[in-house]
Amino acid sequence: MTEAFNPVIGFPRWTDRATWAGTGVALYPATNLSIYPLSQVWRSRSLAPDDLMIVGTLDRDRGVKVLGICNHNLTLQALMRVRLYQRAPVVWTVNPSTDVLTATGHALANGDNCVVYTSYGGSDALPASSPQIARGTIYYVGSVSGSTLKLYASQADAIAGTNAIDFAGTGTGTHHIVGPILYDGAWSEVWPPVYPAAELPGSPEWEEDNWFDGKYTVEQLADTAWHRPVLLDQIYLARAISIEFDDPDNASGYVQAGVVEVAQGTQLSVALSLGSELGFRFRTVEIEALGGSKSFDRRNKPRVVNAQIELLPDAESMAVIYELLRQLDLDVPFLWVENPAEPQQWLRKSFPVRNAPNSGGIRYATYGADAVALSLEEVI
Repeated sequence: MTEAFNPVIGFPRWTDRATWAGTGVALYPATNLSIYPLSQVWRSRSLAPDDLMIVGTLDRDRGVKVLGICNHNLTLQALMRVRLYQRAPVVWTVNPSTDVLTATGHALANGDNCVVYTSYGGSDALPASSPQIARGTIYYVGSVSGSTLKLYASQADAIAGTNAIDFAGTGTGTHHIVGPILYDGAWSEVWPPVYPAAELPGSPEWEEDNWFDGKYTVEQLADTAWHRPVLLDQIYLARAISIEFDDPDNASGYVQAGVVEVAQGTQLSVALSLGSELGFRFRTVEIEALGGSKSFDRRNKPRVVNAQIELLPDAESMAVIYELLRQLDLDVPFLWVENPAEPQQWLRKSFPVRNAPNSGGIRYATYGADAVALSLEEVI
């Protein structure tokens, strides 16, 4: 996503084509991450690192460039890492006497990188080894023969077939291997700064807790939905996605999220026009007594977007906007990112939406170009 100011639409969308797996308590499994409502969450078993990795497998190879972690409870100090993989995860077992792994259907080649992890049971553990293998660490595949292979700590060793990982046991539970890695994201903050740098208009005052980092405070987060977009540098033809979290001080004792939006995504070639609007549809109920005093039943309020886009090329408006309205109708959500080049406003201007009934559609503006009016409402 390279064009500043041009909005990104999470369409084409693969959210319901992904099957997620991860540690989850009984009523909140990871499979919830591909379905709405947002209140039907995945919830991790604990804050242990092995419990904070979720893996999504797509139904087939799909172009992926846009992700959205929606309705999460990650704290202001939380970190996250995203990886994309060329192939789907497969189960493996190991013979510790030969250090040979059997992974039926792996389709990996000598020198390919990969990640290993356990399935998600309470006592699952990767096999003891030297060096000790760990979830999330990158390894390399070598000595491939049919469904068997060995693991190596470096690509050079994997190609040469020397210094394979020395296994001392078989571990417990079910183990998976996934690779090669297409996109290897760095650990990054879940919550970016949302206020200007110190001394600029709109920045926090010196006395405020967030003067240094420019982030929301805990109090300021009390009345907003928590979403985090992830915008990749290009489209990756991926079959699997992993997301890892690091949030050891979460007072809830777990991490949870409502949905992970997965999309190829489209960035429009034209920015929003003057007159576009961002606001709220207030749902709070006001009750006025006979004497004039008022009481309120405060309720969650969705954000609304009235997007005006002038002179969008006709071919683009048909391929993107027309198909968005036709295929997703009023019921299917998708991710909206108003300006991908402005991380400071992601938390305010990026969220899952649905088309609203009053979407204006496409108006012919001039030869070969259209004026587009979209009305969107946040999913809460």
